[in-house]
Amino acid sequence: MIYAGGPDASTTATVFHCGVTGAFLSSVAAALAPENSMALPTTHEALIYLMVVTSASDRDMTDVELARIGDVVRSWPIFEDFRHDRLIKVAQGCQKLLHEDGGLDRVLNMARDAVPAHLHDTAYAAVFEVASVDMEMRMEEVRILQRVRHHLNVDAQTVAAIERATKIRHRTLT
Repeated sequence: MIYAGGPDASTTATVFHCGVTGAFLSSVAAALAPENSMALPTTHEALIYLMVVTSASDRDMTDVELARIGDVVRSWPIFEDFRHDRLIKVAQGCQKLLHEDGGLDRVLNMARDAVPAHLHDTAYAAVFEVASVDMEMRMEEVRILQRVRHHLNVDAQTVAAIERATKIRHRTLT
């Protein structure tokens, strides 16, 4: 499949747009794609997918968690070249995927494949940032964190360091 960094054929057509040739390449890519395949999300999209999965794990995406996802996307250097106005659309795309059969596993696998290995610890840090923002960890969130760690193959020492640093950052005086 010809893939140029977007989740659908219109992105491919835009990237390869050069009159008829761009449309032709897009048509060829769509024709060669396996029936149930989907292009990988971009690294930014995959990171957002992981944060959304974590927030939605207890079936209650709180305003505090959603605000933290927005804060991470606006302030972390990994997202400096991400168009922030796309955040809601990307989150909605993730929710749509989650509602499909095998959606959670599919999203986790796609994220693992889309995020370069050297950024897996950064992905886990973003996920833990969202999970810990409300200062309580429900069992569903703990299970999602375990699954994310497993899918991203983040070692125990790295996990402990990320979790400790995040907890320290969230402390208050009272």
